[in-house]
Amino acid sequence: MSRKPDPITRLVQQCNPNEALEPTDSRFVDFTAARGLDILRQIERKLRRAGNSPERLLFAGHMGIGKSSLLKQLKGRLEKNSDGSGPFIVVWVDTTKDLDPNDLDFPDLLVLMAAKTQQRLMEAKVPGFSKPYQRLQSLWDSFKTLLGSEVRLTDAELALPFGTLALEIKNQPLARAKLRERIDALATDLISAFNTMLRDANAMIQSQDNAGLVIIVDGLEKMSLRSVADKVTTHDRLFINRSSQLASLSANIVFTVPISLYYSPQSAVLEQAFGEFNAPMPMVKIRDSMQAEISVNSSGMRNLREMLERRCVAAGLTLEDVFPDSAVCDYLCEMSGGHPRHLLMLLRTAADDRDVLPITRQSVENAVRTYANSLLREIPDEFWPALQKFDSPQDEMPRDELHQRMLYFLHVFEYQNGRPWYEVNPVIRTLERFQRG
Repeated sequence: MSRKPDPITRLVQQCNPNEALEPTDSRFVDFTAARGLDILRQIERKLRRAGNSPERLLFAGHMGIGKSSLLKQLKGRLEKNSDGSGPFIVVWVDTTKDLDPNDLDFPDLLVLMAAKTQQRLMEAKVPGFSKPYQRLQSLWDSFKTLLGSEVRLTDAELALPFGTLALEIKNQPLARAKLRERIDALATDLISAFNTMLRDANAMIQSQDNAGLVIIVDGLEKMSLRSVADKVTTHDRLFINRSSQLASLSANIVFTVPISLYYSPQSAVLEQAFGEFNAPMPMVKIRDSMQAEISVNSSGMRNLREMLERRCVAAGLTLEDVFPDSAVCDYLCEMSGGHPRHLLMLLRTAADDRDVLPITRQSVENAVRTYANSLLREIPDEFWPALQKFDSPQDEMPRDELHQRMLYFLHVFEYQNGRPWYEVNPVIRTLERFQRG
């Protein structure tokens, strides 16, 4: 008989920082009030009010602040008949699972979206889609000619060939550029066939008294940020250079995007393609407003403690078992800066410093120091003068590449309370280099 893990091990196992929570997970905490913005409700309203004019929406926010968990909440809401308009059929596209986030471009994404949509329609048994969509299947013959021997499919895989093609792009980094070039040669035909399928499917779904089709594309905000050409980054290559093609797809779609794009000098290109931006999902605020002091009684600090408490309960513990000194718990929450993933990462690192519970102030300080040292190695020299400005809350963020990178790499956090403000990652404040200016 296997032994039950000890309490501290159980706690660590309930605090996986990379786990997106399902809508029914008891560990889920609604941070809406503490974020100062209910973006999820705004997105749901837009999708339900879209009618036959599809919405292509951008959902931005810092990496690791719970976008995937919130999008799973959105999926659950959309699949219910909450306002009499009927449920949606939702296609979930996880790019982190099916594509390489370190090297991702439009042809990869297009092929994956077509494959996942086709598969979902078949699973949902939408009339007319029990078999692969004929126009896409016919197009595959043209793809086979161009792809040559680069992709070889079994008879079973031929039923949904674009899914296997997406897998080949992920698993063949040396052949990736050639595969993309050949897919791009037929991109116009693929988009046309995909759009016809989307319109036909949406019409059929609506004819059955349902709301329609929604595609949620998760994980794109995690794609690597690096230069691929003169003044062109991987983010520009996908979201700026291909914005018109992304916005031309004939379905309600939610794309996750890096928060840094909203502060790009080229963000106007996105606005022209997608229309009005949704505001980025902000950090959980640990002060109630830009002018307020950090307080253990702020809405955000209460929610962060609730998050830790739910993880403790899931491990068969109480918050007092883990933090008999509440000040240690509050210090941990404050040093996370309201970043949920950082909170779990710091907790796990502090737990790894202990053989048994409780978690002490010294262990939390050691965890903070470990993260601070990694930041010290990571932050480029040219960032330090700019970071100093954000030691106190600021109400403006310059729109240039340097500040984009500071947001993307979580050196500066964005908060919201009617309007945004920006502060340095609190762990950076502990570094001597930051303190001496």
